[in-house]
Amino acid sequence: MFPPASGQSSRVAAAPRPDGTGTAVASSSTKHAGSGPVFKTCDQRYTSLLVGHEATHLDEGKRAMNPMSDCTTKGADWGVAAQASYLLGKALVLAMRCHAGQTRTVPSDPASDSQGRVPYLVHPFRVAEFVRRLAGIGDPEVLAAALLHDVIEESGARFDEVEKACGRRVAQIVADLTNDSRLPQSERHEEMFRRLERASRDAKIIKLADRLDNLRTYAEKPDGNIQRYVDETRRMLEILRGVCPPLEQAVRETVEELASKQAAGEST
Repeated sequence: MFPPASGQSSRVAAAPRPDGTGTAVASSSTKHAGSGPVFKTCDQRYTSLLVGHEATHLDEGKRAMNPMSDCTTKGADWGVAAQASYLLGKALVLAMRCHAGQTRTVPSDPASDSQGRVPYLVHPFRVAEFVRRLAGIGDPEVLAAALLHDVIEESGARFDEVEKACGRRVAQIVADLTNDSRLPQSERHEEMFRRLERASRDAKIIKLADRLDNLRTYAEKPDGNIQRYVDETRRMLEILRGVCPPLEQAVRETVEELASKQAAGEST
């Protein structure tokens, strides 16, 4: 992911991966930032991704999962949709807990405060929205993974916590998107490319969506190595060629615009 979140000091010691027996391989020494009113400060329109057109309350999902509820009288499709909303609700609750207190500095963002800080939660919301709209994916497990794609790397959440909350498939996608913090910084990019090549299509799509939002954020970081990020993104597009043309095109247009701005700035 990029850029690092502020307001959070804990880091997982290694990118958790399930071993052959299903045991989580992770550090248990890190803790979440705790709960906080992060969601209240987010632009409320980002909640639309939960069902595609309107927000769904977690309690509705809980009722749908209750065998004593009357959801069966409303048809099988309603029950399936409610269960999907319940999964997204659980993912949202976990994302809120993990990213509480974390911010990113993006002054131009409509969700930013007077100091240009944006609640970190806005980023995974946007990533999930890009996955839903540009990739046309409505699979609740993939959208849940998009919401949670940074919780292991950025908040110290463990693989088994994500698996317990949202299931093994979601946890595995999140793990595929997590950089191995055991490696020196100089080696993480190469490891990321190797991991992307063998990752699932779902993880690759989320990575494209993540990069799209990060490119827009990166343009506002004067201290960043823009050329390195541009080169890295171009290489990523080569690896992910054909995964999701609409997302690829959006990333390509955004990175080339960033490269043009960088070139114009260097020539002045």
